[in-house]
Amino acid sequence: MILINLLPPELRKRGAEFQFNPIMAGGVGGLALCVVVLFGFLWLRGELATANDILADKNTELEAKTAQAKVVTERQALIADFEKRRDTLFGLLGRKMYWARTIDEFSKQITGEWSQPGFKVSAGDLTISDIPTEKRAGGADEVRASFRWRYKIVGEENQKSGDYINSFFKTIEKGPFWASQGFISKPDDRYDGDRPRWNPGIKRVIVEGGVDWQRVKLSEFMKKGVKTPRGN
Repeated sequence: MILINLLPPELRKRGAEFQFNPIMAGGVGGLALCVVVLFGFLWLRGELATANDILADKNTELEAKTAQAKVVTERQALIADFEKRRDTLFGLLGRKMYWARTIDEFSKQITGEWSQPGFKVSAGDLTISDIPTEKRAGGADEVRASFRWRYKIVGEENQKSGDYINSFFKTIEKGPFWASQGFISKPDDRYDGDRPRWNPGIKRVIVEGGVDWQRVKLSEFMKKGVKTPRGN
């Protein structure tokens, strides 16, 4: 059987030409989109797993650093506590007066030579006591102590009792004991007078009296490592 196409050439179908099919194009596009979405999902899944691993590592590192920081904080608290105790101890040591050397120097002073010869000195009694602490300029603690004692001067000549007293005070003031032990003012500032009397039995003049000396120490010297006068 022979088929004859009677349509004009411009209306005839060309079998070799491409025909656009919207349904097929939509299917192909949808398939391509699914493939892209699938690959995107797989890529995101891989990135998420990597991010979770990094997050886990960072959390572990954070826990370790937090533990170390806690240890450091605890040690800093211990150091601060030890420093506070040390400062308290140094403060107490800085306020303490040491009397052994002072008394030793005192005994050497009263048994030594005097500027006026012919008499000797002895101590009848000695009382050492604290004086209430005072605050000085700059916040330094001032520690004071009273060194109260009664002296007895025994001299060879009755008419020289006044000379013996003057020699007694002047020699002490110029001697190393007074300057090195932190005593203030002058030895005769709290001198309460003398009562000379002649003792015919021993043929000596005896002069008795009392003095109240004050010794001072600044506790800040010990804190700053500054040497205090010898005996402090």
